[in-house]
Amino acid sequence: MTHHILKSVGKQYDQVASGQRTAMNRYDDRGFLPGDTGTLRKGELDNTIEEGFAYTGETTDFIITDVDDFGCQSGYVALSINAD
Repeated sequence: MTHHILKSVGKQYDQVASGQRTAMNRYDDRGFLPGDTGTLRKGELDNTIEEGFAYTGETTDFIITDVDDFGCQSGYVALSINAD
């Protein structure tokens, strides 16, 4: 099992943290697998800083329950998740 730390913008983060959203599409540069865990870090796009993304300090943890690439653009996967 691997633990992934991912960033997310406000609306999407809020929906995952509340349990309203149980899936997300991500670029599969990490080799996501069912059973992997993750921490989603909330932030906003910010062109005034070098990184281009400012974190708010809010986080939520999740478990990946399924990974599927059906219907996704090449290199992307749909993650089914269960947020804690």
